[in-house]
Amino acid sequence: MNCRSLLIYLSLFLFTAFVPGAGCFDLHAQYENVWAFGQKAGLDFNPGNPVFVHTSIDGFGEANASVCNEQGQLLFYTEGTIAWNRNGDKMADSLVPIRERIVGTTTPTSSSCQGTVIVPMPGSDSRYYIFSLFSIEYGTDYGRLYYSIVDMSLNNGLGGVDPGQKAILLDSSLKEQMTAVSGDEYNVWLMLKTQKNVFKAYNISACGIDSLPQQSPGMSSRFGGGVTTGQIVFSPDGRKMAVSYLAGIFGSVGGGAELYDFDPLTGKVSNPQLLVNGEGQYGAAFSPDNSKLYIGGGDAGGLIYQIDLTSSDTISRRRLIGISSFSQLKLAPDGKIYFVYDRGQRWLGTIDFPDRPGNACGYTANAIQIPEGSNLLVGFPNVIAMAAKDTTTYTPITTDIQAPCWIDPSIGYFLHGSKEGWDHLWNDGSTTADLLINEPGKYWVSYYAKPCRFQVDTFIVTFPGGVLPSIAIEASCHNAANGRAKAYTYPGDTVIYHYTWRNNRNDILSATADLQNVPAGKYSLAITTAQCDTLLYIDIPEVEGRVSFAADSLACIIDTIQFQNTSDPYYTNFVWSFGDSTFSVLPVPTHRYKQAGQYEVRLIGKGSQCSDTAYKSIVTDAQLPVFFLPGSDSICVGQHITFTSQHEDHTLMAQSWAWGDGSGMELTNEVLVKHAYDIAGIMPVTLSSHFRACPDASFTDTIYVEQLPLVDLGIDSFLCLNYSPVILESKFFSPDLHYLWNTGDTTSSIRIVQPGVYTLTASTKLLGCSTTETVEVKKSCYTDIPNAFTPNGDGYNDYFFPRQLLSRETATFKMQVFDRWGQLLFETSGIEGRGWDGRYIGKEQPQGVYVYRVEVTLKGNRPERYEGNITLIR
Repeated sequence: MNCRSLLIYLSLFLFTAFVPGAGCFDLHAQYENVWAFGQKAGLDFNPGNPVFVHTSIDGFGEANASVCNEQGQLLFYTEGTIAWNRNGDKMADSLVPIRERIVGTTTPTSSSCQGTVIVPMPGSDSRYYIFSLFSIEYGTDYGRLYYSIVDMSLNNGLGGVDPGQKAILLDSSLKEQMTAVSGDEYNVWLMLKTQKNVFKAYNISACGIDSLPQQSPGMSSRFGGGVTTGQIVFSPDGRKMAVSYLAGIFGSVGGGAELYDFDPLTGKVSNPQLLVNGEGQYGAAFSPDNSKLYIGGGDAGGLIYQIDLTSSDTISRRRLIGISSFSQLKLAPDGKIYFVYDRGQRWLGTIDFPDRPGNACGYTANAIQIPEGSNLLVGFPNVIAMAAKDTTTYTPITTDIQAPCWIDPSIGYFLHGSKEGWDHLWNDGSTTADLLINEPGKYWVSYYAKPCRFQVDTFIVTFPGGVLPSIAIEASCHNAANGRAKAYTYPGDTVIYHYTWRNNRNDILSATADLQNVPAGKYSLAITTAQCDTLLYIDIPEVEGRVSFAADSLACIIDTIQFQNTSDPYYTNFVWSFGDSTFSVLPVPTHRYKQAGQYEVRLIGKGSQCSDTAYKSIVTDAQLPVFFLPGSDSICVGQHITFTSQHEDHTLMAQSWAWGDGSGMELTNEVLVKHAYDIAGIMPVTLSSHFRACPDASFTDTIYVEQLPLVDLGIDSFLCLNYSPVILESKFFSPDLHYLWNTGDTTSSIRIVQPGVYTLTASTKLLGCSTTETVEVKKSCYTDIPNAFTPNGDGYNDYFFPRQLLSRETATFKMQVFDRWGQLLFETSGIEGRGWDGRYIGKEQPQGVYVYRVEVTLKGNRPERYEGNITLIR
């Protein structure tokens, strides 16, 4: 339970019980009258001069704590891991988790410089906190902090550890420095140092331990950078804090001392001062009058120095007082400061007059010797910080308050709590010093007041003149008279009120608290009581809000339309009509239309008195991305096909055609579209339609394009009469085709014996796709070679040469002329020249009959041979 929760809890019992709380602590030296320290050692300061007592305390000897009652009688003691009662018996097996109890011969806490501290629980006479801090020897667990609670009412007054409040982890990553100091407001501060050079102050009050500590930065110096041990000590007045450091463990590796200001109210540490740097200081203690600080017991042979805190000279204010063993320093109940002088011989040393400067402080080396069987080590019991008890008598204060006339609830009335107190808590949970009220009744506030008193004040508030009635107003509808206003008094108010309502013409409209059925306008209300009267002006407004809604005005029939109700909050009930004979009473409906068209949507809204209507037109579009094919869906290559698309002009924006052959076109509102294919195949034709509101949609159908037949009759042919006939046929034959010649033949080839033009038409059997090819067969043999010539020089028939034959498409040519005895008279293979002129070796041959032979190869590699007689005439 936190402090605030505790105060709220206490406020429920303010009139039946008093429970003291936090604040106003005192130090009580008798709580430290018996020390337990070292191994089996102890000192009892009750007789005046300390005497040795035997204890059961054990461990490494750095961490020690013991506590007495108000009479100075020992209650229990601990080294942080084990707690013993005043008879030396263990109170519990362990104050830390069992798994972390012992490493070697050292407990987790006993080798921590300030590894334990006992804090009497504020607000309790029998319960105590034991805090346990792990030492550096425990590796990754170094710096873990646990606490347990000892209840002295257990075990017949010998005390015991509360089993439900044991080994509770509070923090981690701390150094081996821990102590406690009294606060200014019923609290104790538990002060620690983190491994990252930050001070943490935990607030301990009657509410428990605050889990969020006050944090203050430490000085930046790290004294060599190693792990440091040492003490945190507070001056007796709680305003100064000193910290000693010894770098390393039991080694002369440096260290120092720091001084800070401390605020007991906030737990804040400030104003850091570096007192010593480079010399290890293990122990520290303030003088009783707060003016001197003693440090030492560490580096450089255990030298002890006195630092005069009243001097501003940083050099001369430090004086060497004496030497010691490796030791802590502690201010005892007898006003002396104790230290371990010789650990081997078990001698304690003292500074007898620590308030005095220099050697006047009374350094004594061999002050007390510890008997055989007990050992001195390095540590003394940690300080006991006590919370002062509230001994004042609680007297409740009750105040009767009569408020003035006409308390306005909208302004309220202030009740004033104590200005000198703190932690105010009113009965409604408010935590301010003053409380604003607007109703009569009983009020109370609890708080803490100086010096150390928990106070509860009660206020009984009456309003004899009455509380100004509150006016509730209901607006009037537009062009209607249904406005209303009514005056309400505080429930339980016994004052008699009189009312008079008037309009702006001063007509009396009502003599009761209620004004009904009036139009919007300005009105006055006179209120009177036996002691007070007032005149109020009331404005009854007109309902200004309207019914309205928003939605897409253009939508697709596949869309669900979301209607947004933007009506004024005054309207709470709604009826929707969507224009297609459907309705809804939802405040924010959705709707989907089944057909394209234009619809009138109506919204009727109703409030407590008024209603209103809003309209909106919505147009819905349909998707019709289809087309039709007239007749067959199969065509021949090169043949046009006509597509007929279906659409509605008011919905369609554009259409895109893809013909399936890599081509396409975009049109707008074209119904008939033609296309011809120049390749064959299965063509997926796609029509993509773009609409105003609907998403783009596509429709695909398939067109089958049949290939035209292949017909090739070759080049024109030549035919020699009386020689072999010509065979005409297509180079591409298929049994799936029909063939038709212009001769009437239906075979794929025909036999030609006469020159002429011949045509073949090939048609497919499925669609009749046809291809026609034409070829000419020509007469190519030369049968009219001249049979006579007259070489007489007159320019006519002077030579024998078949020139008409040579005009054909001749590839090779050879002509020979013989006499009748077979003598070769003339020969040529050129198609140029004049031919035979009737001479042989330059001599004219006689008139008569001669023999010729002509061999010709026409183009197409067709050889022909001609022989005959030629007559030479002179």
